[in-house]
Amino acid sequence: RNYQARNFLRSMNVDDRCFFYHSKTKPALTGIVGTVRVTRTAQPDPSACDPKSDYYDPKCTDETNKWSSVLVEYEQTFPVVLTL
Repeated sequence: RNYQARNFLRSMNVDDRCFFYHSKTKPALTGIVGTVRVTRTAQPDPSACDPKSDYYDPKCTDETNKWSSVLVEYEQTFPVVLTL
């Protein structure tokens, strides 16, 4: 969980194009792997309140969920991983 990432998610609009980044993978595959398009703006992230989720926040309740998620649609995969 990252507050700055959450704020970026909240600023996204439908049809915004975004890079898709793999961060929790083998070092050779970490980087930008393609693009996606936002199809739904930020809404409360239900995984934050799910104890079975890897992204569970024990302070989260349905009434106090401070985390957001957007819905994206796949656009393209790059032929090579773009490392940062």
